[in-house]
Amino acid sequence: MTLTPKRIVLLCLGLLVLGIAAAAGFSGWRSYVIAAQERRAYETTMRLLDESRPVEALTVIRTVKSATPDYDAGKWLPLEIRALEQSRNIHRLLYLYGQYPLEVLKQEKASALISRSLLEMKNMEVFSQVRDAWRDRAKSPEVWFALDVDALLMQGKVDEASAMLTSRTFEGAADCGRLIRLAILKSSEDMDEAWKLLEEAFRADPRNPDVRSFRAQVLEHAGATARARVEYVAAHLSDPRNPLLRDQLAEFHRRHGNYTLALKTWIDGLSPTSLDFLWIKALFWAKVTHPAEIPEDRATPPPGEWTPLIQAMQGMDPGEFWDSTKLRGDVNLEKHAESRQEVYWLKLLQALKDGSEARAMDLLKARPYRYASFHPELERALQIILVYRRWGVLVDPAPGTSRPAASRRPEHQFFETLDSMTMKKEGSAGQGEIPQELDTLLRSEEVFSAAFLAGGWLEAALSLHRLPVIPEAFPDWVAYGLTQALRYNRGNREALDFAVKQPRTPELDLLIAEVMLADNQMGNAVPRLRSLARQDSAVGFRAAWLLSLASLKEGDFQESRRIVQEYKALSSSVTGQEILARIALNEGDTEDADRTYARIAGASLEAKAYLARRAFARKDWKTARKYTEDLLEYFPDMMELHENIRRIAQEEKRGRP
Repeated sequence: MTLTPKRIVLLCLGLLVLGIAAAAGFSGWRSYVIAAQERRAYETTMRLLDESRPVEALTVIRTVKSATPDYDAGKWLPLEIRALEQSRNIHRLLYLYGQYPLEVLKQEKASALISRSLLEMKNMEVFSQVRDAWRDRAKSPEVWFALDVDALLMQGKVDEASAMLTSRTFEGAADCGRLIRLAILKSSEDMDEAWKLLEEAFRADPRNPDVRSFRAQVLEHAGATARARVEYVAAHLSDPRNPLLRDQLAEFHRRHGNYTLALKTWIDGLSPTSLDFLWIKALFWAKVTHPAEIPEDRATPPPGEWTPLIQAMQGMDPGEFWDSTKLRGDVNLEKHAESRQEVYWLKLLQALKDGSEARAMDLLKARPYRYASFHPELERALQIILVYRRWGVLVDPAPGTSRPAASRRPEHQFFETLDSMTMKKEGSAGQGEIPQELDTLLRSEEVFSAAFLAGGWLEAALSLHRLPVIPEAFPDWVAYGLTQALRYNRGNREALDFAVKQPRTPELDLLIAEVMLADNQMGNAVPRLRSLARQDSAVGFRAAWLLSLASLKEGDFQESRRIVQEYKALSSSVTGQEILARIALNEGDTEDADRTYARIAGASLEAKAYLARRAFARKDWKTARKYTEDLLEYFPDMMELHENIRRIAQEEKRGRP
């Protein structure tokens, strides 16, 4: 057949039609496959959420969102909100509320979680919007009741909150939140009644983390610090994804001066989806107490209102505390940043570093956080110092007002001395009456470093440190404290380089020897320790203890035992007995070790740990449980101990008739 021009055109048209049909068929098939995949993914996500596996559910949702051209946000958004609520991803929930408020407000648990966060952030305007949306349709009225009470307390309306708490009750576990809040209010006037209410709340809902949290607060208020720590840790472990419970635990550590644990608790909770104020806290306390790096997989802050401030803090140079130009010239942001106490302290530190004492005094006079200061004793001391440096007199910075409430940290001798001098009768305090060493320190350029050193803010103290050699006229604790700060924050070598240049004191000599031991300089440390061990003092006791430990580490068990037995104060102490038990173990005499540890088990954690292991090995479950539970009182966050208790319980159950 001859292909005429007309036939060629018809053939081409036919092929074109077939091509279009084939393409349409492929497209239809592809759409069918995508729809089927999406349907299966939806069913999988629903199943994962029903099984409380939100992280896996979010992974499926993200995969569908990136792979589906016609992603139906209206269909998937409720599942994402539910997954975020289960995973406590409050930051993302807040973002979605800003984008799709009506969708978020369809889910009560997510709305309540957002409300709690808004209340913690003191964003009362948006909190009220979310709260009002659930006023007449809440299925969990007890949750919103607790939020309403907390809102009143946050606004200082204690009487209204108290009246509300006694106005109604809820059934069973639902009454738990009301009871624990009533207990907190009662704790200021009747601790016994408060504790009874907390016990009632615990019986109503033993698994509620808020019960442990409020028990912790009551115990802390009563001064039972060790028991309070157990409750704070228990609350956090019962809901580890809850950033607010994590923050409560970190703040407890901070209030008691354990900045290392506080910082670790905050940093462990950082992620690109965590609450932004946790980032501000972590960055600030790393800047003023101990340097700490945020792991690379968590180094990106979440997008939000505080992101520019977080980025500015991350961008500060070493030794620099504050530079407003790094806020990108955003006047509104700088004004907004004033609401953060961290910014107040950073500006104060920068003023002191710059030598601008007038600017520092202006900041201290304003004292915008006087009722919730990170360190009221330090603020008070700085005011006293600045006035003395300008006018030459020691005066109370706030006459006629009460001094800061007693800190939960042991007060440093520097603060005690300043307080004792400013509490004298009017006219009796003055330059001629204060100790010469205090006057010398107050007038020196090292005084601000010393103040932050006394406050435990070691990195701030090192950044303000000026003098390579501390004068002999200074109090002994200044050189000693700076050596310790360098040891913790810079390492053994830098601490030794500084310490050996300072005027000698027995305490500093002992610290030098201790740092040498830590740096594996036995040959240099031992002669110092032998000389110090001759002293009949606390320094001599510790020197003898370190000598015996050094010999034990070197494997010279006979010499280690001789040293302990030679120093009677050491041999009769718990620490000395611990060394003797270790020597017995190294010599293979387990019976002697057993007897020695048993004698000191009531006062030695080392003995408890040893005896717990021995009892476990002997299948003496009663004794193993006793000592393990004793250790849990001191180390409630050690998961190994919890696992040991679980295994002991299993073995006890197996052994029952």
